[in-house]
Amino acid sequence: TEILDKAGASYAASYDPRKTGKVTSVKDQGNYGLCWAYAAIATAESSMIAAGLANNTLDLSELHAAYFTFKNSRFTNFLEFCNNGWDPDDVFELMKNGVGPVNESLVPMPSTITANTTVDDTYRTQHLATLENIYATKVAINNKDKIKQNILNYGGVQLNYYSVGASTI
Repeated sequence: TEILDKAGASYAASYDPRKTGKVTSVKDQGNYGLCWAYAAIATAESSMIAAGLANNTLDLSELHAAYFTFKNSRFTNFLEFCNNGWDPDDVFELMKNGVGPVNESLVPMPSTITANTTVDDTYRTQHLATLENIYATKVAINNKDKIKQNILNYGGVQLNYYSVGASTI
């Protein structure tokens, strides 16, 4: 049995949350630049599981997150917005203000997104949970123990990196 110390003293060399039901299923963002929405929603799902608010069958709506982020953006064309990329932190900001998350069954991802894809505004104020605590910290990519500690403490951790051109990590 693998024992992980939440206090931070020592960590296992590997950790697979699938084995303990701490993550939801893998999702497919298709051909859209929605990795940020999928990352934010996966982080929220894992955090809700870790907090005992849900189990690993939870499926939150990435379209809801993307659409209401779009509504707060400078864009007027939803397809253009979806292909532009964005920041998961904007989804967390929405959740802190009571906008989402909602179940995928309420706002499902369509097979094709168009410039005119919309989400009924009545879903803006619906949510399964309100994000009360979000911890933003900068952690060096090589500080693996700190990353592990955050995963164990909070369930979901979202990491960003920006690269121009070829890069190796």
